[in-house]
Amino acid sequence: MCISNSKDKNEQLHSVFDERFLFYMGVSSFTEFITVDLVQQCIEGLKKGKAAGVDGLMAEHIYLTHPILSAILYAMLYKHSMVPDDFGRGVVISLLKKCRW
Repeated sequence: MCISNSKDKNEQLHSVFDERFLFYMGVSSFTEFITVDLVQQCIEGLKKGKAAGVDGLMAEHIYLTHPILSAILYAMLYKHSMVPDDFGRGVVISLLKKCRW
């Protein structure tokens, strides 16, 4: 029996996602898809002028760094299968608006 939050279910869903993603992208492996150039394109596509994240970094910090950062992020994300925890965290601030009741 598979529980919705079990490790087995997670691995099953992960493999299904990988298979479908690779098929959709028309490649047979992630090594054909994920490249240093793709990481650089993602960095260049970051929205500027937004608030800093939990780690205090803004998109401009990453965008204006040396291009070697793309290679470092590529190695970290792909070769070592590691994503920093702060990449998945965010800060949400509720702004109350004037009510017109």
